[in-house]
Amino acid sequence: MNYVKKYILVCICSFSAGLSAQNIADIFLQIPDDMLPFITREQRQELIDNAQNKRETTVQNRLNGASSIHKLTPDYLLLQAASASLLELKLLPVNEYYSIVTLIRTRCAPACDSEIQFFTTEWKPLKNNYFTFPPFSMFFSNDSCQDTMNSLDMHLVKLSLHENATIVSASLSIKEYLNKDEYSSLPCKPDTINYRWENNKFNIQNTNLHEL
Repeated sequence: MNYVKKYILVCICSFSAGLSAQNIADIFLQIPDDMLPFITREQRQELIDNAQNKRETTVQNRLNGASSIHKLTPDYLLLQAASASLLELKLLPVNEYYSIVTLIRTRCAPACDSEIQFFTTEWKPLKNNYFTFPPFSMFFSNDSCQDTMNSLDMHLVKLSLHENATIVSASLSIKEYLNKDEYSSLPCKPDTINYRWENNKFNIQNTNLHEL
């Protein structure tokens, strides 16, 4: 093997090793400041260090509120960004060497509503060709639920990533804006819709009353 071939092989191996070593903690530290302006990089580092060492993970953010990491794995992070705001990050494999980042922001006031975005691991935005919100009717698998559907005037959807699987669950945020009696009296309860990451896209797998 000549010198040029050896050099190319070393570069490829180094590039692949760098990709495989990538984890969500490093990516969270590199998130652009304008995407998370009220938590400084130093505070993000503190949150990561504490979470990795199983210590208390709360810091006072620039809004004079509390921010904390609830869950952290090599490819998943759940951040309580503020009292009514959640941020979730998940690494999604595209191929053996390359992953992208999905980011879900959920705001509750008190009903929760989510948005989903996708980025390269260098935080370059990607077009959202990976996920499509379900139509409202899909949350009700029973044809007899039309009256219930007509009675609901708010169609906010909460998205949740899964810690141990490349799955997104979508659910209607109706418990938060209906009182307990109103919710209990609904003849039909909405399903949870589960999406699984397959063939580089989130595909609907099933509707189920319980999350996976």
